[in-house]
Amino acid sequence: MAKIRHIAIRSDDVEATAAFFQQVFGLQLVQRRDHGPIDLSDGDVNITLLPTTMRGRTRPAGFEHIGFSVEDTPATKERLLKAGAEALHPVALGGAYYE
Repeated sequence: MAKIRHIAIRSDDVEATAAFFQQVFGLQLVQRRDHGPIDLSDGDVNITLLPTTMRGRTRPAGFEHIGFSVEDTPATKERLLKAGAEALHPVALGGAYYE
């Protein structure tokens, strides 16, 4: 079974948004990345806060994406394609697969 790994949210002010989640919900800081994102966690699922402008690209604030960990990447990809998903540009980074 797939597990939700993280939920990514775009924010105009990642520091203020992180402070909100920490103060209101007690989320813990996992890391601040050099290029702007902040990762928080409840111990099971992470919230990744992404700046609206990052690496020269601007995107609107709001929900960005959801990340899953899966046991069988090829089988999961096949099920996604059969269900109508479109393959994008895959990236392998640090043993993880992103698309």
